[in-house]
Amino acid sequence: MKAQKILKKKKKKKKKKKTLLNHSMLGSARMALGELELELHHFIPNLYTFYTLHPPVIPFLSVLIGVHIP
Repeated sequence: MKAQKILKKKKKKKKKKKTLLNHSMLGSARMALGELELELHHFIPNLYTFYTLHPPVIPFLSVLIGVHIP
């Protein structure tokens, strides 16, 4: 019984490591998307006009970056 409890504890630790990895990956992905948006600002002076021209892009980008456009 004790051996089984130790094995269960080890499995839980592995799961925690995976979730931490996923969170860090999500963070880096959001950072990359933020940088992409900054680059877009250089090419397109007014991003709002770009979003109005391409309405389907709004929810997709807003969800990924975590920024809700008013």
